[in-house]
Amino acid sequence: MANIKDYVGKIKPDWCPGCGDFGVLNALQRAITELDIPSHMVQVVSGIGCSSNLPGFINAYGFHGLHGRSLPVASGVKLGNHALTVIATGGDGDGYGIGVGHFVHTCRRNLDMTYIVMDNQIYGLTTGQASPTTEKDIRTKSTPEGTIETALSPIALALACAIGVFLVPVRIWQKAAPWLFLGGVVLLVLVLVPGIGREVNGARRWIALPLVSAQPSEFMKIAVPLALAWYFDRHEKALRLGNYAVAVVMLVIPVALIARQPDLGTAVLITAGGFFVLFLAGLSWRIIAGLAIAGAAVLPLVWSALRDYQRQRILTLIDPTQDPLGTGYHTIQSMIAVGSGGWFGKGWLNGSQTHLDFIPERTTDFVFAVYAEEFGLLGCLVLLGLYLAAISRGMLITANAATMFERLLSGAITLTFFTYAFVNMGMVSGILPVVGIPLPLISYGGTALVSICLGFGILMSIATHKKLVQT
Repeated sequence: MANIKDYVGKIKPDWCPGCGDFGVLNALQRAITELDIPSHMVQVVSGIGCSSNLPGFINAYGFHGLHGRSLPVASGVKLGNHALTVIATGGDGDGYGIGVGHFVHTCRRNLDMTYIVMDNQIYGLTTGQASPTTEKDIRTKSTPEGTIETALSPIALALACAIGVFLVPVRIWQKAAPWLFLGGVVLLVLVLVPGIGREVNGARRWIALPLVSAQPSEFMKIAVPLALAWYFDRHEKALRLGNYAVAVVMLVIPVALIARQPDLGTAVLITAGGFFVLFLAGLSWRIIAGLAIAGAAVLPLVWSALRDYQRQRILTLIDPTQDPLGTGYHTIQSMIAVGSGGWFGKGWLNGSQTHLDFIPERTTDFVFAVYAEEFGLLGCLVLLGLYLAAISRGMLITANAATMFERLLSGAITLTFFTYAFVNMGMVSGILPVVGIPLPLISYGGTALVSICLGFGILMSIATHKKLVQT
């Protein structure tokens, strides 16, 4: 296991006492330590500005370049070696001023890099000039009457790079559906091929493409409902039992390939998305009941096929106290955090379970425990209300969809979003096993966020481009 001292550089930082850059450097070193990434597999890139010389203070490969040019260099490094963990650092001017063009194109390319921006909302090295993120009407030495421009929102800018999805007409998605599905299955097969698929922590989930490293299983969260909705739409006039059987085969193939990686959480989500399409396509309750009975009958075979850690997760659900410092630790600590929040929570950044490092994966899979501890039951009800509003809107779009393809696709996307939230909250609360599913729109992680936003973009496309059907 790595130690944080392994990532401390030989050169001591020369920043001013109290500078926030010390916190960024320490957090970066801690993150690399917790992820147990060897120092020779880390590349840190910076440009002139607030983050200047940060690569020199960390024991890893480093590059200190020109102002506003850290992202192009980092992109080149990532394209040259997909296996490296590439981290670009910069200030607000470096990323959102002179380098804003590179920021937009890097978001568009989605190269699986980390970009840390030290946003001071002012240019500190040039004695207090306004920066792109300086709030409107703030007086600085360069704007004595106050800034006249609205502050740049980096998150909004990044989302704008993907918002164009909803501008694509639904018929384009329908025509592309079978090809997207076939392409995704081919990539899932390639992931399992040694030398092509990249193995990390015992799981082979990534594949190095010519320009980027990709996780095909995330792509299939959208491709599978697309393909199934396309298939049922083509056979809408004469749906028979055989059509449902073909659809089940189409679902089983990617799910089986993903389970081999192994990635149980993604397999569960894709299975749920496929089932929702089957259900909305009119699958009989008798058949659903029969499948449930058949599934229960083969549970012993499924149990024997599970890996040891997957079996242990299920046993931990039954009694997490049997191994409180091992497999049950996650569940026990998250339940303590949720319960200790009470009615109104302990307040923002005041959660003891969170900030004393009792909660593992507190920014990803277990972020709901952090939220519940700090905002309490009232905050959880507000969050549930927001999720319910999004799901209700999705189901309204489903009910008003003009074609069977649109209805099945929008319904599957909406109910899959519900599955995200339900399973994550369930596993944090101890009523479901830990399967590694993030809390939608809150958990840290770009891949899941992109797939969720892509689904929302398709929903908006269906609502925007729907045709009026005369009756």
